Amino acid sequence: MRYRDTGVDVTRGDAIKEKLARAVASTWTDAVVPLPGGPGVTLADALLAPHRWYGPALWTAIEERRVHALAHITGGGIAGNLVRVLPEGCAARIDARAWPLPRLDAWLIEAGGIPIEDARTAFNLGIGMIAVCAASETAALVRMAEASGDRALVIGAVTAGERSVQWNDAG
Repeated sequence: MRYRDTGVDVTRGDAIKEKLARAVASTWTDAVVPLPGGPGVTLADALLAPHRWYGPALWTAIEERRVHALAHITGGGIAGNLVRVLPEGCAARIDARAWPLPRLDAWLIEAGGIPIEDARTAFNLGIGMIAVCAASETAALVRMAEASGDRALVIGAVTAGERSVQWNDAG
């Protein structure tokens, strides 16, 4: 289960985003021009959006013991943080097509010429929190997130295997 991030977290990956944004934007005037991909969100908006708290979306699921583990996705990206909560004998498979990249990340990757593999190790790519749960619990967690005014998506699965996180890019 993935819970979206709404702002730039104060982590290594987001410090890189800020430095890259400064280097890519030719002037700070560029910071008030909307990011590609739709109207309304500027570079400044994206960099200054408040980071969010996941408690309301997760508290009930945690109290009801529906969640096996939580991975807060900070510096190190999704794989670097998710692997820490996986027990030996478990492998996570992440479906890269399960969610759209945030406009800020997409712009930084394109404008900065960052290979997606590098972005995956440094940025959270819009995934602020991952809840590891039984497949039978996913619908309940999605409903709980929606009831709290949030949105959760299934972005992968945990299977038996060597402790690791693998990306699935196949279409």
